[in-house]
Amino acid sequence: VAPVLMGLNPNLAIMMSGFATVIFLLATRGRVPSYLGCSLSFVGVAAVIRAQGGTSATVTGAVFVVGVALFLVGLAVQRFGARIIHAAMPPIVTGAVVMLIGFNLAPVTASTYWPQDQWTALLTMLLTGLAVVCLRGFWSRIAIFLGLLFGYGISWVFDRVFGKIHSVDASGKLTDHWRLNLSGVGKADWIGLPSFHGPSFQWSAILVALPVVIALVAENAGHVKA
Repeated sequence: VAPVLMGLNPNLAIMMSGFATVIFLLATRGRVPSYLGCSLSFVGVAAVIRAQGGTSATVTGAVFVVGVALFLVGLAVQRFGARIIHAAMPPIVTGAVVMLIGFNLAPVTASTYWPQDQWTALLTMLLTGLAVVCLRGFWSRIAIFLGLLFGYGISWVFDRVFGKIHSVDASGKLTDHWRLNLSGVGKADWIGLPSFHGPSFQWSAILVALPVVIALVAENAGHVKA
């Protein structure tokens, strides 16, 4: 979702996310079971950069500089220990930052995805919440994945029981359509590389994006503690 909201290539983002996760697991020797996904902290920044006439290359350049800054923070933590993060950002701060990022995305869900199928969305949200609260250990950690499987399953059941739904589709048009439509999977190439583009470094975009480092530190600290 994050790359789409920022106007970037989601296939490239997912591929690089996989590479980053492998590097992270090797660096931590598998002691921190975490997946490095696309951060949603850049959504607002990307919108501001594009509003100022920036392109995907400009957004990529700003994100790259923020990534370098976050890497330097990581080196500082490795040298001086996690106490410098705990001193500046206690759990109440990191938890609040992660929560606020989610709240900022709520309007996107409400305006884009909720109108497509409210019942499926509600049931999936409830199941995911129950999985987080009621399950323990490994199963609690994959609650989002369980919710994803449940959403696909309930969509397939509703299609068989109730038929097509009359609502807006993924393109925003009001039509009769199936809840679960895998036609795009069959048309897509199974093997291939995403399109690449180089970064463009502009000080105006970089200065807008740099404060995101604070949110990223809090976000990563919150995820690791969770």
